[in-house]
Amino acid sequence: MWDYVYGLLSPEENQEMVARIKSDPQVARLYAEVRLQGELVAQAAIVEDQSLHLTVASAKEQQEKFQPAAAVSTAVSSTKYRSGSWLTAIAASALVLASLASPQFPVPVGVLAQVDAPIYEDLIADQEKRAVSERGPGDIARLLTSGDTWTIR
Repeated sequence: MWDYVYGLLSPEENQEMVARIKSDPQVARLYAEVRLQGELVAQAAIVEDQSLHLTVASAKEQQEKFQPAAAVSTAVSSTKYRSGSWLTAIAASALVLASLASPQFPVPVGVLAQVDAPIYEDLIADQEKRAVSERGPGDIARLLTSGDTWTIR
């Protein structure tokens, strides 16, 4: 359906889709939803910054960059209708992410469980206070020279 909305279908596929939309109410409803979502994405994607200039190369220009001239004519004709632009892909991706809603996908509704448990940082701070009160503040020089020591020569 997205290919139809964005005009990426061949003329034959386009005619078939029009016939299905006219004959099947569910397909017509799906088309209306997809078209509305596409319009919403298009409105959200409007950039009001005049300093930003985006250009999109045509399918033929893109093919010429990556193929020798002899292979361009056949490659362009075979990908003519599905070439699309990167902006279309971004808009479609944004639409897919925006449409992840219930019942197909879970929706967080708030605090699901509240467990009264001590906080890790508080436990560490208490452990440090107990160690200082039992053993004193400690001395790094004494620690480094106590116990088994050795000399490297």
